[in-house]
Amino acid sequence: MSDDFENVALGKKKLAENDMDGAMYHFHAILKNNKDHIKLYLTNFDLFCRNQITTKNYDFLKTIAEYYFTDNFIYHQLAFSQGLQLTNFFKIKQIKKKKSSPIDLNIINEKLFQLIVKKCFITDLDLELYLTKLRRKLLIKFLSKKDNQFFMKIYQFLIVFAEQNFFCEFIYNETDEEKELLKKLENKIKKNDDICELSILLISLYKPLNKSNYLKLKLDSYISNSDGFNEFLKYVFHDPNKDKKVSKSLKSLSNFSNETSRLMKSQYEENPFPRWRFTLRPMIDNDINEFTNRYSHTSFKKPKILIAGCGTGQQAITWSAYKDSKIYAVDLSSVSLAYAIRKAEEKNIKNVSFYHLDLLDLELLNKKFDLIISTGCLHHMEKPEDGLESLVNVLKPKGLIYLGLYSTRARSEIEWTRKYIQKRKLDITQDNIKAFRTKILNSKNKNLQSIRGLLDFFSLSNFRDLLFNYTEHTYDLIKIKKLLENKKLGFISFNEMHPNLIKSFQTHFPNKNELAKLESWDKFEKIYPKTFLGMYRFWVKKIN
Repeated sequence: MSDDFENVALGKKKLAENDMDGAMYHFHAILKNNKDHIKLYLTNFDLFCRNQITTKNYDFLKTIAEYYFTDNFIYHQLAFSQGLQLTNFFKIKQIKKKKSSPIDLNIINEKLFQLIVKKCFITDLDLELYLTKLRRKLLIKFLSKKDNQFFMKIYQFLIVFAEQNFFCEFIYNETDEEKELLKKLENKIKKNDDICELSILLISLYKPLNKSNYLKLKLDSYISNSDGFNEFLKYVFHDPNKDKKVSKSLKSLSNFSNETSRLMKSQYEENPFPRWRFTLRPMIDNDINEFTNRYSHTSFKKPKILIAGCGTGQQAITWSAYKDSKIYAVDLSSVSLAYAIRKAEEKNIKNVSFYHLDLLDLELLNKKFDLIISTGCLHHMEKPEDGLESLVNVLKPKGLIYLGLYSTRARSEIEWTRKYIQKRKLDITQDNIKAFRTKILNSKNKNLQSIRGLLDFFSLSNFRDLLFNYTEHTYDLIKIKKLLENKKLGFISFNEMHPNLIKSFQTHFPNKNELAKLESWDKFEKIYPKTFLGMYRFWVKKIN
């Protein structure tokens, strides 16, 4: 244990000296001895990857990353930035050099590359382009020569690649040639009684298996000799079928009389949101009071926590880590809830209850809550103030709410694009959404180009939520201040802001009291309009 403390001290000292190689050495030593220090690792790995990655330290980082990505409880947002930092340094450069053919066994069979493809949204356009070309080449090669010996060499990669395509909902571009070849492959599968796993994997690079009737009959009872293929079938075929049954069995407490609620319900039934597969639990302190005291001198004993708009359950599962807590998670999408219920069962989580319920009907729960989490939900309601009123009505006196709302300034390009879409009166279909994404990829318009840099650009559900949402409201901080005052809520602070952002704010507003003033943050945002690009995430407290 003393060695751990010594390595922590030396690692932090090396970080302060900007000696990244030295810091990496000491933090790696900690992890080898005690995996409980994972949070320290996660905090600093991003710094290592942002630093100049060299041939000298790449192998070292690669070793750590392989350990990190092997863990099934990987937190997806960290995977975005950290895994791809390594691929940007190593893989992309290799890929760009190999302009002839993307089929390179040294690339696609490399362990870290496969782990990243399996576990991360691919959020790099160069890498997406490479994978798009690779998919096409593999389909052509399989149907022209049917070189099964070659395809068996990349069998494990085909599995993780198929899982990636399912994860991003087949958002990659496909040519007319691919569509014709795909029909040919499907016809062969239909005529053949035997299961060809390679054929199944090639099909699953382009479309969901669970929506094909002829495949359903073939795959329902199929068991492979490969554990990897069975895991793949569970993820892309059996689990979605299970979710569909659970969704149909859920009893709703609401009649969804509000028109906007019905539209949003239909959207998230079609495209459950958000997309996630792996999560780290816990990423938060086990003692909820240690956490809430950062924001308010409020203590809870066996707190009741409401996740208002839980979607596919990622937040509910994360918050369930708090000991002695009882989590109530509600959403208007039964399909999203079905996914959440299954993931909670997989993790043997017992302190979360899920409800099919409109946010406007929260009083039907007949509960009062110590803490309410509602991020990314209110701004999609017909009247967000009514949604907030509904939250306040079920909040105990001095209870806390963690809110997320969109910034008007930060989302100017997004709002421009939404209006661009609305003017063209596009029907909201999967094909039209994908076609518009292709338009953005090829566009020279600066507003459209800016969309390509957003994480939500890289999966169909997220992309639809970003640009094709039926209803969306944005705010500035003065409007939020008035909204909170009307509901008798007091602003406490923004959530876990990066130290560099705090430092920048204090160069303009040196008085520490200004950190809790929305007027000051509004002035700061006028200077730096992209400060809250994701959304405003902040804590409030019920005044009476």
